[in-house]
This record gives sequence, structure tokens and C-alpha cells, in this order.
Amino acid sequence: MIPCQVGPKLWSSIQETYHRAEKNKNSFKFDTKVEVLEDPHNRVDFVLRISTALKAKKTNISSSTTSTASTAPPKNPFLPPEPELLICQLGDQHNLILNKFNVVPYHVIITTTEFRSQEEPLHVADLKALWQVLEAFPGDAVGFYNCGQNSGRSQPHKHMQAVPLPFSAEFPSAGHLHRAVDRDSVEYGLPYNTPFAVQSLPYCCFAVKFKPGERPSPEALGQLFHRLRLRAAVSLHKSDSTRDCSSYNFLLTRRFMMLVPRRSEFAGPVALNSLQYAGTFFVRNEEELQYVKRTGPFSMLVQAGVDWPTAMQNAQVALKEMSEGDSEGKAEQETREAAKEVAGLRLKRLGMRKP
Repeated sequence: MIPCQVGPKLWSSIQETYHRAEKNKNSFKFDTKVEVLEDPHNRVDFVLRISTALKAKKTNISSSTTSTASTAPPKNPFLPPEPELLICQLGDQHNLILNKFNVVPYHVIITTTEFRSQEEPLHVADLKALWQVLEAFPGDAVGFYNCGQNSGRSQPHKHMQAVPLPFSAEFPSAGHLHRAVDRDSVEYGLPYNTPFAVQSLPYCCFAVKFKPGERPSPEALGQLFHRLRLRAAVSLHKSDSTRDCSSYNFLLTRRFMMLVPRRSEFAGPVALNSLQYAGTFFVRNEEELQYVKRTGPFSMLVQAGVDWPTAMQNAQVALKEMSEGDSEGKAEQETREAAKEVAGLRLKRLGMRKP
């Protein structure tokens, strides 16, 4: 197993493996055309990548395929990884591989070397590996983690992903998220590395803005991630401090981290994952294309996530349940503080501003 080198050498390894795999037909890039769709409500641009082999409807799985799938266990594409897709090993716990079926070039996947569940939260070692990969990209990039059954995950084996930014040459690098995080952090008057609710976005989400030019330690990333996850959990009314937030999308850039709780995998016919919350949709058929254009991206993100009034109500119920209990351990105290923060948000600010 080849150990990963950091910085520019790692980026060179990513490029070399990508071009070699593409040349030898070990990886495949979807043929798409790019459109920029302005959300009709918030006037924010989203990138649509539309399959050039657009079909009128989704193709149903045949009965023979269903029968085979029910008797044979699904193959784990990460254990072992295909040698042609393997870039290198990140420390003792992770492999860095190419996405075999990619929509954008240099889409990479960070997998655990042993099976771990995609319903687990990220640990310090996971965040360290993801940050190493983000630092290797010469420009902006976004890392993400689809956790839980409603997150749009594709595999049960724990894996994070990273893609370069921008999503298209004409599109800013996750521009609406940067603007929302920057503006809300200034309005709150918060110091760097402090979790807060990003209320200028219409769906419930929580973020941390990093100090420019400062590299957070893996331990700091782990602590901040934990604090975001607590806020997401009470927004879904999961007040038991021993339980994880069941489904969420996590985004990480060198400027901020963000966590979006999820209550549904789908908005209409379209399955959503972290990349849709980052600002880009991959449209596979005519039904999906028309639904996205008719409904609007932000309305879809709210459908699959949690709207702010519901998040506040859930946190209020969670807080009431905790107040009636008698547990006062550290975990319970942290959860109680997260519930207080979410329950106490000001409703009049919600969803009323252009991010």
C-alpha cells in the first residue's frame, strides 16, 4: 500500500491516478451539460448538471435483478478498493481512491480501511484525513459526508468525499454558502470557531467559520463537529444525549464547516445529498429536470431538510423532556445547551433574506 504524501505531491498523485484510470477505462465520467438555474424565491444561482442521455423516466429495476440482489450480499467496492482507483493510504485508517463514476473531474473518496458504518459520526481521524485532502487541492474544494439513511448516501461503508470548486467556470465556489456564513457570523458578532445557526438560509443548518489563514487541529475539528451535531439532533427532536443525529449532510471547506439535518432522502423524485446543499444538482432524467425547475432548489432543500420553525419546535420539546429528567452528566448538559440555543432563535429572521 502506497502511503500518501501531503500537499502538492498528493495533488499530483490524484491527477496521475485520475488520468491513468480514465485512459484505461477504469473510471467513467458522466457526459453532462451545465445550466445555471436561479432559484425563483431567493434569486440564488445553482448549477444543474444534466445528463446528455436524458431519459423520459427512471428505469425500473428488473425482477431478475431484484431476485439476485435479494439472495446475494451486495459487493463492497471499498474492501478491497480497485487497484486502478487507489491513490494512496492516508495514515493507518483511511484509503484515498477515485470515484469510479464521476460527474466532475478529480472527485475522490476517503474510505476507512476496515468496515465502519456510514451511520457513525465522523471521528478525529476522519476529519484529519479529509482536511489533508482539502489542503492538497491547489484551489478551493469542498469535502462532504452523507450520514444516515436520509442523507443520500450511496454505500453503507463509511466514506467521505471531496471535489474541487467551482462547480462550473461561471459559478462562484459555493458562493451562497460563503455569503450566508460570512454575513450571519458578522451579524451575531461571534468569534471564529463558534457554532451558530445560519438563519439566512431557509433550511435548518449550523456552521462554524474558521479564522482566515489558520489551520484547525484535528482535535478542534472533532470538537466543533460534535457541537454542530448536537444542534442538529435537537432540531430533529433527538434529545437523548446518547443517540446520534440519525441523518445529516456535512460540508467542510478551508473556510467553514456546516451540518444540515435531514428528515427525508427525497424531494419529489430527486434524491438529495451534500452536493445539492453545496449548490449543484445532477439531473438524470426529464422528470427530475422538470421537478427541479418547477419547484426550485431551495424549496427542495427545505423539503428534504428541516424548516426553521419546525427545528425550533423540536428543540423546545426536547428541552422540556430534558428538564423533566434528572440526569446532569456532561453529555446531558451539552445537549441541554444546544436545545436552549435552537429553541431560543428569533423566528422573525427566518427565511426572509437573500443569502
